[in-house]
Amino acid sequence: MSLCRLTSRHRKRDYLNHSQNGFFRERFVDEMAHAAGQDPYQYRRRLLSKDPVRLAVLDAAAKAAGWDQPPPQGLARGIALVEAYGSLCAQVVEASVGDKDRVKVRRVVAALDTGHVVNPAILQS
Repeated sequence: MSLCRLTSRHRKRDYLNHSQNGFFRERFVDEMAHAAGQDPYQYRRRLLSKDPVRLAVLDAAAKAAGWDQPPPQGLARGIALVEAYGSLCAQVVEASVGDKDRVKVRRVVAALDTGHVVNPAILQS
């Protein structure tokens, strides 16, 4: 098989990689924050200190979720920032672990910077 055909075949599935790569990258950032003994949000803020656009999206999600206050009793909280197709999305998730170690998502707060919008009607919907 030619290299051109091989890369073309894989390029068609590139859209699948944004979710899984974002998960792996953000999980690794969490591991680094934990190893440094730092809050995951504040750790990301430090990493993004020279990127005002990404920092604004991260800050908007954290503020809307009330990151400055501890999560309610029995809940854990996580934060992530992912970019795909020119859009930025930061999310804060609150979850708990219940019977049989099942994770239950209690709340998700998201902040978006959609980048260039071609059709504003789609964004409004």
